[in-house]
Amino acid sequence: MCEELKYIDYDGALEVYRKTVAASGGGLQGVKDEGGIRKVLDFVQNDLFYSTFVEKLIYLVFGLCTGHYFEDSPKWKQPLHMVVLYTK
Repeated sequence: MCEELKYIDYDGALEVYRKTVAASGGGLQGVKDEGGIRKVLDFVQNDLFYSTFVEKLIYLVFGLCTGHYFEDSPKWKQPLHMVVLYTK
């Protein structure tokens, strides 16, 4: 159903994260759980579980916010930046 969507990949997610930390004045750079990030980014593409655009966005934000996968940056900032990129 959502084949026309452009999904963000792991490298794209890390780039958004780096830019977010830099824009917020710096801080720790790093990933606590690469597998967790990859899991969220891969699973969001499964139309059997998340068939609509809104369901995919909700899962993406919730998964990245609750997973605590990144070393620094407010927990809501990088997932929301990824959502903006995801919607382009």
